[in-house]
Amino acid sequence: MPLIDMDHTVLHYTDRPADTSVERGVDIVLLHSFGTTARVWEPMLAMLDRRHRVVALDARNHGRSGASTSSSLNDNVSDVTAVIGRLSLDRPVIVGSSVGALVAVAVAARAPESVRAVVSVGGASHAPVTVPELAAAMTAMVEGLRTDPESTIKAVTPGWFGPLVGPRVHDWVAEQMREMRAEAIAIADDALIADPRATLAALPVPVHHLHGALDPIPAAIARESAELSPLATITVLERVAHMPHIEMPGWFAGWLGDVVGAADDDHRLGSSRWARP
Repeated sequence: MPLIDMDHTVLHYTDRPADTSVERGVDIVLLHSFGTTARVWEPMLAMLDRRHRVVALDARNHGRSGASTSSSLNDNVSDVTAVIGRLSLDRPVIVGSSVGALVAVAVAARAPESVRAVVSVGGASHAPVTVPELAAAMTAMVEGLRTDPESTIKAVTPGWFGPLVGPRVHDWVAEQMREMRAEAIAIADDALIADPRATLAALPVPVHHLHGALDPIPAAIARESAELSPLATITVLERVAHMPHIEMPGWFAGWLGDVVGAADDDHRLGSSRWARP
């Protein structure tokens, strides 16, 4: 089982190597959402082009990674930055789901020379500090996970999905949520007060926003985030909610392949390729 010891915190990851019989593609790092695990990427992983090396990380206090008394947003950013170096990843595209998108953006801001592009999937961005009803719902979820995790997991998980998946998928994700340690809630606390708008505006790498029209996080937030940077794109999917990589895995794998394929062709950071006219 692939493990990395990061200053007394052991991180689990999966590492799908690139196919050596074809020309090597871009490395990809997959970051899951709060409460889930790297398993959320499994439905689409087999459909992703084999040219790419793909690393999917279990965040600290999630899945098969070890326990840690500290689990802040900054801790997770440090983990991912270090993993890129420890695994000798070559300027990967970092794909982050939900809170994982906050981590991905912060990693790119901290070490832009180490990141080729960021993909924000259902990213919360500045929604918790600008949309009061969402902030209230997220706060209730976090408090519920502290006081009554089982009931909270059962209540919130179905709301992350649109009509394309049903109870079996909801239960599969809830199963992962039950593996989360209580200390992991610290990153959700940070997400409630995060406002990455200034970071996005200054980010020197492309950011590709993918958002479901049915996501509890308004698609308008993703559009606002994309408008902050000339190096950004935005795609909004109908009939999809918070986890398009689970709801439409085949489509997602193809879309992500296009994103990283274009990144593979573009060797100039800040190229006008991604700039809006």
